[in-house]
Amino acid sequence: MPGASASKNIYGTASSYPYVLKVSFKETATSVANNTSVISISGSLYGQYVSWSSNYNSYLDIYWHDNRTNKNILVATSDAFTGNAMGQTRSVSKSITVTHNADGKLSGFAAIQFRAGSTSGGWSPPSTWLQTASIALTSIARASSISSLQGSVLGSAVTVGISRAISSFTHEVEYSYAESGWTSVSTSAATSASFTPPVSLASRVPNATTGSLTVRVITMNGSTQVGSAVTKSINLSIPTSIVPTIGSATAARVDNGVPSDWGVYVVGFSQVEITFSASGASGSTIESNSISGPGIIANSNSATSSTFTVAGTKTYTCKTTDSRGRSATKSVSVIVVDYSNPSISVSAIRCNSDGTVSSNGTYLKVTCNYSIASVSGKNSVASRSVTCNGVSNTTFSSGAAFVLAAKCSIESKYTLTATIKDALGKTATATIEIQTAERVMNVKANKKGIAFGKFAERDGYLEVAYKMLLENTFCMLTSGRIRQPLFMVSGSANGDGVVLGNSGGVVVLSSGKAYNSYINNVGAIDVTKKSAYVLCDDDLRIITGLQDPANRKSVYVYSNGVVEIPSTLHAASHVISNGGYLYSRANGKEIKIGSENASYCHYITTASTHWFNTQVYIAGALQVEGKLAAGTILHPTGAEWIGFYSSNANAYTNTKRKTYIGPNGTTNFYIQNEAGGSCIVNKAWSVGSDKRLKKDIKDIADVYVDIWKELNPKTFKWNDINYGTDKNEFGLIAQDVIAAFEKHNLDYRDYSLITQFKIGTPDNEDEVKENSDITKDITEYFSLSYDHYFMMTAQVVKKQQEEIDTLKQEVSELKELVKQLLGKEVS
Repeated sequence: MPGASASKNIYGTASSYPYVLKVSFKETATSVANNTSVISISGSLYGQYVSWSSNYNSYLDIYWHDNRTNKNILVATSDAFTGNAMGQTRSVSKSITVTHNADGKLSGFAAIQFRAGSTSGGWSPPSTWLQTASIALTSIARASSISSLQGSVLGSAVTVGISRAISSFTHEVEYSYAESGWTSVSTSAATSASFTPPVSLASRVPNATTGSLTVRVITMNGSTQVGSAVTKSINLSIPTSIVPTIGSATAARVDNGVPSDWGVYVVGFSQVEITFSASGASGSTIESNSISGPGIIANSNSATSSTFTVAGTKTYTCKTTDSRGRSATKSVSVIVVDYSNPSISVSAIRCNSDGTVSSNGTYLKVTCNYSIASVSGKNSVASRSVTCNGVSNTTFSSGAAFVLAAKCSIESKYTLTATIKDALGKTATATIEIQTAERVMNVKANKKGIAFGKFAERDGYLEVAYKMLLENTFCMLTSGRIRQPLFMVSGSANGDGVVLGNSGGVVVLSSGKAYNSYINNVGAIDVTKKSAYVLCDDDLRIITGLQDPANRKSVYVYSNGVVEIPSTLHAASHVISNGGYLYSRANGKEIKIGSENASYCHYITTASTHWFNTQVYIAGALQVEGKLAAGTILHPTGAEWIGFYSSNANAYTNTKRKTYIGPNGTTNFYIQNEAGGSCIVNKAWSVGSDKRLKKDIKDIADVYVDIWKELNPKTFKWNDINYGTDKNEFGLIAQDVIAAFEKHNLDYRDYSLITQFKIGTPDNEDEVKENSDITKDITEYFSLSYDHYFMMTAQVVKKQQEEIDTLKQEVSELKELVKQLLGKEVS
């Protein structure tokens, strides 16, 4: 066993011979169980030829010093002795038990100190120190270490590797998961142990997807523990199969007037209430619920849709998320049956009692056609009726003619009304007018009215049911109330017009408010050789057109009411309205406005509104005094455009203050740049955001976060159809966004994120189709509102920040746990 010794000569001033001072030590025994060694230390002082006389006591002290304590430990002190004895040895010895370091290693040395009683005997200095070299003692086998710890998922096997110093050592192996109590795995493991922590331990971490597993190994030498227990930790994740559970997802009809025993969802009536229940898994709790689908976006486990507007299968996704951040979904679907309101049409003609058609008949031969929605065979006709002159029929069939004994006088007109009502309470009504019997000429019995083509019905009126041809005639109507379409012929609801012959003429319509706001359906005003004039104190509608063969003259229309004319008003014609609105209608043709010359029509109005229903060409500048605003001067309808055009390289819409552009109805406002560059705004767009302007305000649901995660921005270049350049662009593909919405059972048309538009204007639309490098029959394209996408992005960032904060907290807690286990900081 290890040991060491040392010696040294010392002298007293009274003698020239040395005294020999010696010290030595030896390891004599070790204890594996106690991690100790027994050290035997000896020391002596010997003077063979030297003597001296001293009455003072001297001493020898022996010490032990090792690298565990770094202290000189006094082991023993000799008995007192004097210097009167010559040739004698003074000695001291003793054994000491020393503890090794935790790794079983220890180095040390022994020392001796001679302490003279007094300097009077010639000793100087009065004490002397002598030590051996420091050497290593026997290394003692210590507690085993954990060489490996392998495992990943709770409920799967975990393997522990053990490195032991002595083959006879055995080990007790235990584990703890998420600070649970210690569970014994083995009491006599050699170099390894394996165990499977149960999935039930997941309840120890209800708010996380991982937990810390700590393994403890205790080394045994027989029945005696060797050293201290050692530990090692790893994280075990909760199995991905541990997710919250949706127990049930139900759809309940909200019938809103649909008979409950029909058992169907009906367009225009029904809603659906979706409800589901959810529970956590292995200790987790439910943090959030959501429902998404047609007409529902809700952050709850119960919600009711809006009223269905489209038939088909409607699928709703129920989603729940627990405290671990894990989700489960379940879908429920309903089938919505189409529905449309009843429709009805009716025709009737005078007849005899046997149904024989006769202008002089007082009976009516009626044919009524009607239909109702089937609603999967559930719907039925609740009631039907045809009524005229107080007489009704409620048992007729659709399309089958029948005779109604209405007893309609041949001298009077009557209104016939047909009505159908279905089982859902919706009705449809049609009315027609039953005319008097035909007469070439008829004078009213009181001699105050005359009619041609019909019976006279009104005092003071000339009533005409025939077409009229006026040759070299001035016709003036100056009194009375015009209640029927002017110049009605043969009972037709549409007048056939006034024809002015070679001499031209003037038609004056004066006095009395027109029936149903208009003197309806004045027909063609045919101008031959000379100009024609139409004057009207009230509202006037000309529906057939003001014809303009090359050899014909101008038409002048003056009105103090609303004037509505077609676009076929010819060159140099005038329309002047001193009162109501001025309408210009065109059937697919142009309306041109310009100076008073042979190229354009001239319009003058003192009214507040001038309506055009087609593209308007303006020669020269458009000068506006006052507001230039939709609804007053620029009024787009349908898919038409408000355009600002410039042939310059850069086109600007410039204003010193504000420009308001707001098409009416649901029409969108489009900016189309055909130059191939960008639309540049030198200030930020500002969008109304006041709370008072909004309704149905809700937090952005998790389903939109899921949709956002599925969107992949692309780089691309615009192709020629969109006036493209070779520059790279960044953006999303609208069809990808639509697919992401549909994946989550959402209809993109319920959102303003995606809209559609046409490229080109009506005059070059055919050219766009022809030159398109994609599909020729495509005229509408998708556009994307990126501000909506940015709002979704903001919600995603918020969610990610919440997750980051949670993970930071978990890391902090794990660091503190490691610090407690290792006794030091970790980075």
